[in-house]
Amino acid sequence: MRKLLSSPLSQLVRAANPLALLAGILFFALGAGIVDFRNQPFSWVDYWLGQACITLLQMSSAFLKAFYDRIDEDRTPPSQRSPEAKNIEDEENAPKEVLLPRLVFLQAGMTTLSVGAIVAVLLLTRGAMNASALLLLGIAFGVAFFYSVPPLRLAYTGYGELCVAFFLANLTPAFAFVLLSHDLDAHLLGLLTFPLTLLCLAMLLAISLEHYYRDLKQGRTTMMVRLGWQRGMLLHNLLVPLAYFCLGVTALMGLSWSLLWPAMLTLPIGAFQVWQMWQIGNGAPTRWPLLRLTAYATVGLTAYFLTFSLWVG
Repeated sequence: MRKLLSSPLSQLVRAANPLALLAGILFFALGAGIVDFRNQPFSWVDYWLGQACITLLQMSSAFLKAFYDRIDEDRTPPSQRSPEAKNIEDEENAPKEVLLPRLVFLQAGMTTLSVGAIVAVLLLTRGAMNASALLLLGIAFGVAFFYSVPPLRLAYTGYGELCVAFFLANLTPAFAFVLLSHDLDAHLLGLLTFPLTLLCLAMLLAISLEHYYRDLKQGRTTMMVRLGWQRGMLLHNLLVPLAYFCLGVTALMGLSWSLLWPAMLTLPIGAFQVWQMWQIGNGAPTRWPLLRLTAYATVGLTAYFLTFSLWVG
């Protein structure tokens, strides 16, 4: 098992954050689903090239973050290192084990970024990107790049979770929508993505709570650290019901209930997520794997049901 965990490929896969990549695929399909829902034809070649741009941006950001995180770990005294860093250090000293040099993460990040730029040029030469799509892709690049890279390194400014939620739930479907429809009418897009942004931010707060004291000890300013665990948990418990309230309001704003009701099926999961956070705040035993699974399921299933409804509606 240790050999598997320390293999170069597995280290790169973990650094790429496969769950985030899957989320990028799902949210891109959501944006494209709005185009299909409006019965607008689009090119599947442009679809897959656009998806490649988003995925490569995510991979580049993740690899560059891993590179700078490793620099921070190397500068941190052994007594303050995270359990993950200690495991890597143990694997390095074990026989026949290979620790991936941190420079490889930098090379992987720059390579995926370069390939992403080539894909963007292909979209430009195909005439698929208008000024709005190009602007959205530029903003997405700025968020993804400066999320990981100094001097901004937004991941540890207290606004990193907001950047991730904005990238996934707003920029990704908006880019897909504009790229494939060449349309600036974002009314339906905004109605659907705003509640998902709230759920995504709540998910990231819930996940970061597990590492709250480690981040505090290492001086990493996550949103949970910036707010403090009490206010962070309160914000989480407000975001989840607010997201479902916003979904309900969209029905009053003219959006078909047949499109929305499948997403509302995840309301019990969201309520369970809030209940778990409330229990933690009251000192109950914490089941971190269950909390993570619930947080992932709330966002993932809500986005999936909305996307499914758009494509089959």
